[in-house]
Amino acid sequence: MKKDLPDIEKLLEMRGQSVPADEYFEVFLSDFHRRQREDLLKRSARSLLLERLGVWFREMGKLIWIYAAVGACLLIAAGSLVWPGSRTSTELPEHEPVKARDEGGGFEHAPRE
Repeated sequence: MKKDLPDIEKLLEMRGQSVPADEYFEVFLSDFHRRQREDLLKRSARSLLLERLGVWFREMGKLIWIYAAVGACLLIAAGSLVWPGSRTSTELPEHEPVKARDEGGGFEHAPRE
């Protein structure tokens, strides 16, 4: 085992002295970008959208959940006020027809039949 130790030390020294050329890093970077683009092209638009939304929500933190809860409450409140099915026209109060002026100068309601 001790016999292999000098060989390993020589190899480590040789490795420390050798530095790759600049072309190696340029080729590596262009290959890396190409592989990233290929990976994005293989994925569906829905998965990309969900991933970006997830990242956005994680970056926003807890504040976005407060905004979302307030927005949902406002939408529910506005929907309950505007929703047409809450009261039907038969439940609304009916106005009685108004008769013409009588001698007293006031208006009278016509009797219901």
